Amino acid sequence: TYVAACLGLGGTELGGAERAARRLVEHNPLRETGYHLLMRALAERGQVPEALGVYERARTALREELGIPPGAAIAALHMQLLERREVSATPGQP
Repeated sequence: TYVAACLGLGGTELGGAERAARRLVEHNPLRETGYHLLMRALAERGQVPEALGVYERARTALREELGIPPGAAIAALHMQLLERREVSATPGQP
């Protein structure tokens, strides 16, 4: 709830969102919610490559521990971030 509130406020609260989401991931590395929130916090701070790295950590942990792929919500966020990165890397785009 705290992370979601910080994300909603944005601005200077994004650092708090990131720190709290990292604690969620450390506390329960198999719960996708923490990864999802951390990816959002990083992306909002303009750290899209780091957010994509978090997805990879989640994917690896879920595969190795449970033998499953990430769920729909985190996979959709991953695709959005990939698309954002591609758009920002296209020459001639604002």
